[in-house]
Amino acid sequence: MKKARLRNPLSRFRLAVVLLGVIILYGVAGYMVIDGWNLLDSFYMVIITISTVGYTEIHPQSAAGRIFTSTLIVVGVALDSITQIEARLAMRDYRGFIKK
Repeated sequence: MKKARLRNPLSRFRLAVVLLGVIILYGVAGYMVIDGWNLLDSFYMVIITISTVGYTEIHPQSAAGRIFTSTLIVVGVALDSITQIEARLAMRDYRGFIKK
């Protein structure tokens, strides 16, 4: 009988990594289109927003930019929650992975 191959616990993070990439692209595109920022400023703003660091804005934002930032904060916090859940599940799987 063939033994079942155990799944690597780190494979659980694929979804979180893909979602992070999508959120960063969404955020960068949003700041470039809505407020007309350049690529570097947009990327920096996305990183400080989704990581909830909370530095001040690089440039003044329009009302639409503030609404967009609010949605980005909610999405960033949701991604952090998903990642925390995945980390707990991965630790549980990792313990089983090591024991076998």
